[in-house]
Amino acid sequence: MGAVLLFGSMERGAKGALGLMVIEHIGIALVGFGVGGAGIFAGAWHLLNHALAKSTAFYGAGLVFLGHDHRMLDRVTGLLVHMPLAGTAILVAGVALAGMPPFGLFISELLIAASAYAVRPEVAGVFLLLLTLAFATLLYQVFRMILGAPAEPGRPLGRQCRLCAGTAIGVNVVGLGTIGLYVPRDMTVVLDTMIKLFSRTTEFP
Repeated sequence: MGAVLLFGSMERGAKGALGLMVIEHIGIALVGFGVGGAGIFAGAWHLLNHALAKSTAFYGAGLVFLGHDHRMLDRVTGLLVHMPLAGTAILVAGVALAGMPPFGLFISELLIAASAYAVRPEVAGVFLLLLTLAFATLLYQVFRMILGAPAEPGRPLGRQCRLCAGTAIGVNVVGLGTIGLYVPRDMTVVLDTMIKLFSRTTEFP
């Protein structure tokens, strides 16, 4: 997972890297569905959190594309300096997608690892090894993009663009932070429907 993310980032640019991360996180969720028990809940919860985090990353990548007219990661640095909105979106999304607390992806990956260890310890070991690799490669790309001196000046974005993107990013970040701490009552209905597709006996942990 991590190696695919790293090479995809260098060769295909921001859009390709974010697309490859989708494959990675679907794989993580499927591990949860496969091991059963609390892993089914964790897999469903992982997909919901991933949707918010990934769309936040795409908002940031879209702003970078509008400001630079290209999608090559090796030509984008110092976003927090010259594009703070895009830099903040990519930073928050990157930390969440890397599975760091206090975001929900940390909880879901922890539950999946624990569920896998209870059934097949060797699967849990491989799972944690791949997560560590993905964690390192993802954060390397994120911090390389947001820190340092800007490699290219880019062009300024309009006020309406920044306002609309800022609103969308703000809503996503608030949602990520909120559901990272607890499962809202209304969302249990959605999760229960997803869980019933895989198991009739699974309950929320």
